[in-house]
Amino acid sequence: MVQATLTDDAAAKVQESFIFARIGDNWVLKAPEIVCGTPTSDNSRPADAELPEDLWEQTCLTA
Repeated sequence: MVQATLTDDAAAKVQESFIFARIGDNWVLKAPEIVCGTPTSDNSRPADAELPEDLWEQTCLTA
């Protein structure tokens, strides 16, 4: 996961998170809807999530 703090013309800071996967020599942007897996009713990590547990919690529960 990559986090960036962006500043607009009014100098207001906005923090964004981006998820990348390494495929060969390239880094590819991944959609949270895909890597976070199918949402569960109790907000637990789904079996089809592509992210490891610690990264999943940090990335998917804050989206």
